[in-house]
Amino acid sequence: MSDIIRLLPKHVANQIAAGEVVQRPASAVKELIENALDADAKLIELIVTESGKSLIRVIDDGKGMSPADAHRSFDRHTTSKIQSAEDLFKIQTMGFRGEALASIAAIAQVEICTRRESDELGICLLIEGNELKQESFVQSNKGTSVSVKNIFYNVPARRNFLKSPQAELRHILDEFHRLALAHPKIRFRMYNNQQRFFDLSPVSLRQRITGIFGHKINEQLIPVSEQAGKIGLEGFVARPSHSKKYRGEQFFFVNHRFIRSPYLHKAILDAFEGLLPAAYHPSYFIFLKLDPEHIDINIHPTKTEVKFDDEGTIYVILRAAVKRALGQYQITSTLDFEKNMVWEPTLSKDKALIKTPKITVDSGYNPFKSGDHILKKMPVKAKKIVSTQNLYEQIRQSSIAWEQETSDLEVQMLFDKEIDGDILAFQLHKKYILSTLHSGLIIIDQHRAHERILYEYFMRLPDKKNVVSQRFLFPVVLSFLNTELIFIQSFEKDLHLMGFVLSFQRDTLLIKAAPGNMDQNQINDFFQEILSGDTPDVSNHMKLLVRTMARTMARTMAIKHGLALGLDEMTHLIHELFACSQPNCTPSGKAVFITVSSDFIEKQFK
Repeated sequence: MSDIIRLLPKHVANQIAAGEVVQRPASAVKELIENALDADAKLIELIVTESGKSLIRVIDDGKGMSPADAHRSFDRHTTSKIQSAEDLFKIQTMGFRGEALASIAAIAQVEICTRRESDELGICLLIEGNELKQESFVQSNKGTSVSVKNIFYNVPARRNFLKSPQAELRHILDEFHRLALAHPKIRFRMYNNQQRFFDLSPVSLRQRITGIFGHKINEQLIPVSEQAGKIGLEGFVARPSHSKKYRGEQFFFVNHRFIRSPYLHKAILDAFEGLLPAAYHPSYFIFLKLDPEHIDINIHPTKTEVKFDDEGTIYVILRAAVKRALGQYQITSTLDFEKNMVWEPTLSKDKALIKTPKITVDSGYNPFKSGDHILKKMPVKAKKIVSTQNLYEQIRQSSIAWEQETSDLEVQMLFDKEIDGDILAFQLHKKYILSTLHSGLIIIDQHRAHERILYEYFMRLPDKKNVVSQRFLFPVVLSFLNTELIFIQSFEKDLHLMGFVLSFQRDTLLIKAAPGNMDQNQINDFFQEILSGDTPDVSNHMKLLVRTMARTMARTMAIKHGLALGLDEMTHLIHELFACSQPNCTPSGKAVFITVSSDFIEKQFK
């Protein structure tokens, strides 16, 4: 039997390795800008076309490279950042693996032009699939220009998995924001499809934040500062009023490197405890300074995961610093222990009006006798509460056990046979609707039921020629970042099909009309939900975009738990639910109702 283990061809091995480093156009943007930062650039320009799918170009005025270094930079595991394994524990640069350019060149067409200040001519290289296609010496400015064209041109499967231009552009903007925030003393420019997005001059951190996220955030920023031994902490947190439903303005940096840390994020949440509405996230820009020997960034090729020697200490310092900053700006309630507070009860001037409270005791009460005489003394309303309280609890517990026993076939039979004629329904805890079936009980979650009804209603709207919209006397004004407005503007036509009439200004969105069933207070929540996730490709998956918007509108507009419903409202909701094509689950797959059979109830009384 012949041997079966063989060495992979170099180009195949390079494409496999490239998949770890370059996952999408934004990954190439990150690696190229980090190289420019390590080259001591003072000006970095990012130019992208078609959200990076056609072109990514990074131009810097850094040190540049010699012709020999330019060739060697595209070999795997070649770097100027480290020389030995010990250097991994004192890394001061952004890159150190020596894989970025080799990985990018393995899955794209790369052209690099570079010149050192001491050289008269620069060198240009054209590389495709890690193969050198062309080399020439040219007149060029000091620094380096790297152009990445047709990313994943030789890996069509990876290219097909790229998301819509809007989604890929958002990932590029995320990487650009992180790098620009981490280096406020460096000038950054960004262009997309020949449209200038940013021109950020060297400024302070606070000015860099406002330059990226808009001037309105300036008044929301609260400075945070702490120095505990060798751990330094600087940055800003935003006031609770600036919190948002989607996560997008949470930034942790360690030694000017962006990191992700759920553990440290929990420290921020703990500091904001009791100050944020449910499902909202605080905004923060936190910079940690540590000795490189106490952190390990050699965890993942993206270098966003970091291990600390003493993560618990950092957690405590971070939480205390943020909590103190919030207290100093009177965001949290504080007590002044130095002030002499005298607490005196307020008494009536007429002491005769003050009466000693009396306690009455039923001397004839016997706990061993039947409690029927107590029920007779209660009002009718109280009798109903006592007599049905145990029933509610029994239904709640038994429904959990029965939920798994109802098959899809049985559910379909319920729609066809069991719900007909007059419906007897009542509400439980202002959350569930209970109704009778021929075979037992059905318990419906009122919020999820209404969400399913609205979802199917909005899914049908684009098919109608005349969509019902309501025009507002005064437009609803919403504030967004410029990049967010561009993202919303990219599917303006689809929003119009849903019933919206919009106009765009510098940093605001004017809503002149909305779908007829949407309240003005729900409009902001709707757009926040739209911005919170990736939108499918508009050109190829129009139905998916409509489904995304319909799901968002249904979730936002559905009646909430805690709302009391009348019998007519519950009856109408049940009829509308059973008229849906898939009434048994919400658009996100959660159960809308459960059933409890008569046999199961009878077993509980045996």
